[in-house]
Amino acid sequence: MTILVTGADGYVGWPTALRIADRTDERVLGVDNLARRRWVETVGSVSAVPIAPIEERSAAAASDEHRFSLLQGIVVPAVLD
Repeated sequence: MTILVTGADGYVGWPTALRIADRTDERVLGVDNLARRRWVETVGSVSAVPIAPIEERSAAAASDEHRFSLLQGIVVPAVLD
């Protein structure tokens, strides 16, 4: 079985995904579109909650201590008729 965590780069998603990965033998797949990171950068601000660079988080997810993969999702805009 694979456990899917959406919003895995977020304030709640990241620690949730890590905690699940630490407590199960199942594979944990974290998906996030990284929109918050882009938005904070676009407005020239900093996150109110310090977050590690995505490269650091990806390396932590890929470590041997748990079965956790972090993937960047793709935002597909809705098409209205």
